[in-house]
Amino acid sequence: MIHYDYDVRAGRRIPVNTAATFLPLFAGLPSKTQAQRLVAEHLLSPAEYAPNGDVRYWVTTTAKTESTWEARRYWRGPVWIIMNWFVIEGLRRYQYDDLAAAIRQDTLHLIETAGFREYYDERDGTGYGSIDFSWSAALAIELTRDS
Repeated sequence: MIHYDYDVRAGRRIPVNTAATFLPLFAGLPSKTQAQRLVAEHLLSPAEYAPNGDVRYWVTTTAKTESTWEARRYWRGPVWIIMNWFVIEGLRRYQYDDLAAAIRQDTLHLIETAGFREYYDERDGTGYGSIDFSWSAALAIELTRDS
């Protein structure tokens, strides 16, 4: 079960597996069974979103199985702190506390090593885009409050 983005102008879904598939968890929309399936089949899959040999950090913004996946290309693979925060909060809603804590730890490690960047290379943690990015700074405060 993948949730796709929707192109309102074209009136059709965009069939690309992105981290937006996990946003319904944040909103509390899936049933417990649907949430379990989403986590087990997609988030924990090393082929899609989970770290594997090449990818060290959670959560890539596009599934690694997509032809459009590119490690350093804007929203096509890199880790964004805002997306991780949505995923963490969604996981907590469904009592995936250990997984949420692992993603939180990864997220804070990225910020500690590369600073408040716009996005991060999921392979080595290099920060890219804007420096002193406000979303990352604000969410660092939110994530450290939970420790």
